[in-house]
Amino acid sequence: MAHNQISPVSSAAPHSTFGDRVKRVLGIDPEERFDDSAYFDDGSFIEDEVSARDFFRSMMPTGSGVASYFRELFPFLGWIFHYNLTWLLGDFIAGKSDW
Repeated sequence: MAHNQISPVSSAAPHSTFGDRVKRVLGIDPEERFDDSAYFDDGSFIEDEVSARDFFRSMMPTGSGVASYFRELFPFLGWIFHYNLTWLLGDFIAGKSDW
């Protein structure tokens, strides 16, 4: 082989899948298989069906959720009603002088 040719070097086993190559990059043995028999007796998973009504009902905001949203959107609403008006002139001057 000439010095300017590069010989192909592959660390992946022949016929390896993309998942096997990803496992190698992450340091996981591609031959290791996950045994889920300890988690599911027959290997199945049964999920309760959700009706469209239940789905949309779960997506509707609650009263406390709406209130929380507005408190996060407008944080001054939490303190504006307790604001000391004697500070207003000083706050205004401070705001204008920093401008």
